[in-house]
Amino acid sequence: MITGEVTGVEKVVAHFGGMNDRVHVELRETIKTLGFDLQAYIQRNKLSGQVLKNRSGHLRGSIHPNFYEDASSISAIVGTNVEYAAIHEYGFDGNENVREHLRTITQAFGHAINPVTFTVHAYSRQMHMPVRSFLRTSLAENANHIKAEMQAAVQRGTK
Repeated sequence: MITGEVTGVEKVVAHFGGMNDRVHVELRETIKTLGFDLQAYIQRNKLSGQVLKNRSGHLRGSIHPNFYEDASSISAIVGTNVEYAAIHEYGFDGNENVREHLRTITQAFGHAINPVTFTVHAYSRQMHMPVRSFLRTSLAENANHIKAEMQAAVQRGTK
């Protein structure tokens, strides 16, 4: 019969318990950095005229990361709350209903006129908007970098 005894069990348990905390801290910081990096990538490489033209800067300025953390997960979601972003990201082919609205014109045939406001009645139109993904493609283009950074964070946390 062979018997064995482990001395210093408390130290071993404390070491591995502390490792979990270190990995968690490393992953949290890495995920935050990656979220901000992905935001900058989208703004710089997708929304500055490469995929979508930059007219007002509203969409580009609305890109932001949100971070979520609970006992079992840490995540970053980079997105926008601009309502027209989804139509560009996923495309659209179908009927669009346009509500009645007021239109003001200040120019006719290339010449300035006194402002004239009139009602445009509600109507429906066929619309085809091609897919112009800027969020999903950015994530795919950065996937290898994200995986490498996550692996490096785990390695740093286990040292």
